[in-house]
Amino acid sequence: MVRRSAAMKFGKQLQGTMVAEWSDYYVDYKTLKKEIKAISSTDASPPAQVERFVELLVEQLEGVNMFFTTEQASVVAKWKTIDVLMIQAPTAADKAMMIQWLRERLRSNSDSRGEKGSDTTLPTGRMAAKLKASMHQLSLFCDVYDAAQRLSQYVAINYVAFVKGMKKFEKRTALSVGHIFMPRLQRAVFFNSPALAILLAEVDFSAKDLLLRLGC
Repeated sequence: MVRRSAAMKFGKQLQGTMVAEWSDYYVDYKTLKKEIKAISSTDASPPAQVERFVELLVEQLEGVNMFFTTEQASVVAKWKTIDVLMIQAPTAADKAMMIQWLRERLRSNSDSRGEKGSDTTLPTGRMAAKLKASMHQLSLFCDVYDAAQRLSQYVAINYVAFVKGMKKFEKRTALSVGHIFMPRLQRAVFFNSPALAILLAEVDFSAKDLLLRLGC
């Protein structure tokens, strides 16, 4: 009962972590479990059972890599269009407005449980051209920051799903599959992306710098 409960907990964790619009591009953990049950119930030879499961893992890995590559390229391209230095608050009133907007944005993102985007809109009314430009860049920056964090979470939860799947197969069949698939997983595009590491470092540094400049 303890093992089954633990497996269910990860399944729920995976569902709870998913970005809703990306749900079709995560590791299909339910399918992995069904296949493990089916494979362990067959009379096929151990090498055939291992080969069948590895093929399934590779198929899942290709899908994750493909989606990750596309999404990463999109986020990096958006990041290159943002000029963080344009985000300026000339007056104390401007700073207060921008900080309030950021707080509402953070609250909205927290309530959305990681789903893409935010319902927080830019302030309306008369604003100086420079302030309008700053608010626009601030909104774009927040979008990219959120996207980068979601992508990082996508990498982590999918990696865990693959590892959990391999361990479950090995427990159910008493056959080893990690020595075949683990090296491939660790070399996977989604798990070894210098571009994502650089993006996360840059947006994190820029976020801290921005908060300091806004005085919050």
